[in-house]
Amino acid sequence: MIKKVKTSQLRAGMFVHDLDMGWMEHPFLLKRFKLTGKDIEKILALKLREVYIDTEKGLDTDSGTDIADVRTEVQKRIEEASVTPPPPPAAPSRFDTIQKVPVKEEWFRANKIRKESLQIVSNLMADARLGRQIETDHLDTVVEGMMQSVFSNQDALLGAMRIRTMDRYTFEHSVSVTVLVTAFCKSMGMSSDAIREVAIGGLLHDIGKSRVPSGILNKPGRLTEEEFSVMRQHVDFGGEILEASDISDISRGVVMEHHERYDGSGYPFSKNNETISLYGRMAAIVDVYDALTSTRCYHQGKSPHWVLSKLIEWSKYHFDPELVQRFIRCVGIYPVGTLVVLKSGRLAVVIELNEGNLLAPIVKVVYDKNKRCHLPTMRLDLAQQTTVPADKIVGSDVPDTYQLNMEAILSV
Repeated sequence: MIKKVKTSQLRAGMFVHDLDMGWMEHPFLLKRFKLTGKDIEKILALKLREVYIDTEKGLDTDSGTDIADVRTEVQKRIEEASVTPPPPPAAPSRFDTIQKVPVKEEWFRANKIRKESLQIVSNLMADARLGRQIETDHLDTVVEGMMQSVFSNQDALLGAMRIRTMDRYTFEHSVSVTVLVTAFCKSMGMSSDAIREVAIGGLLHDIGKSRVPSGILNKPGRLTEEEFSVMRQHVDFGGEILEASDISDISRGVVMEHHERYDGSGYPFSKNNETISLYGRMAAIVDVYDALTSTRCYHQGKSPHWVLSKLIEWSKYHFDPELVQRFIRCVGIYPVGTLVVLKSGRLAVVIELNEGNLLAPIVKVVYDKNKRCHLPTMRLDLAQQTTVPADKIVGSDVPDTYQLNMEAILSV
């Protein structure tokens, strides 16, 4: 039996099934292992509150929650998030006159912005690595383009950012976090000036990784405890690199607080609750979401829907619960780029949300699981079906399993 227990109840001889935290946030070499006294000390030092244990492979405890019950509760909260009302609109902004356009119309500009942004971040990292002064003036142009694209139709740029290559993770992650947090800010009704500053912080949030030795940053495997400690210093490095820059307090908050956690278990300052800025709390959610959905040479990216489920679960301690709900409302229960399993046995990729029904997005059908074959790509609006019975989403999967060309599928 797999059950979730509080870390205060752990004892040697129990078998850890899942540490219930991001894979880059702990130094353990194995995901599943039998506990020793030293392991428990490490877990408590990480300020973990709960973990999953396997009672068939180790000792049990009288308390705890069955994993099936946890999943049922999480799914309920995700569906509740889909009907979370939007906040009041902010003061009028220069983007209010932008009319929403179909994803197909916005795709070309979105993909162009993606490529330009990747080059900008690559140049920033190179300058920081060489000890050059970081010039932020040229960030305005790329951020302006992102904001215009997000206000025109965020699904185009969010979809473009699902096109990833493993060897460019650091650059792609910075750009993807920026796009996500820009859309998040828009959904929160923030002013255009605030969105701009948050976006600049997003582009710069991992600039400190330029000082992390490449052998650690690009290591094709799990980090040792010593390497893990060095990696965590990237936030402090980022603060040092940007110390002489003229970025705003909002942008600096994104850089310095994206690894803080709501319960005080984060770093580098162990801030908690509202002592973390609103923008830092938002960036923390987006940073983990993008990291866990991304594939790297030693980590298979998870389904966006699965990651949203974990964010809901972790919001009990690590993230602002209300903001997690708002984020799900922003990106959808099945975000753009998610490979979903339909009741018919077909697989489809989400290409656009239906704002009135987040459980029924617009998808491209691409594969038949029953026949184990690729299908001619077909666009399907799950909220506007005429066939009986209508198809619906029953789960999610990962594209790499089926050798899907996500760039071709998402290039609407």
